[in-house]
Amino acid sequence: QYYQAWETLRARVRRNPRDLSAKLRMAQFYERSGSLVNAANTYAEILQQSPKDEMAQRRLLAIRDRIRAESL
Repeated sequence: QYYQAWETLRARVRRNPRDLSAKLRMAQFYERSGSLVNAANTYAEILQQSPKDEMAQRRLLAIRDRIRAESL
């Protein structure tokens, strides 16, 4: 079920790369699975399209802090 949801979401983003809702969910999937670099990259893409997206801003900062802390 998880894999099917992931594949559906990926297809949705491929069909419409400007779908911020789908990208946000994709970033959350990445984050929950522990793929922090992919999550950060996806949040950064969201912010390129919508620079004032507060959720993406908060999550990107939090992920960068986690990545930095893990690399110490």
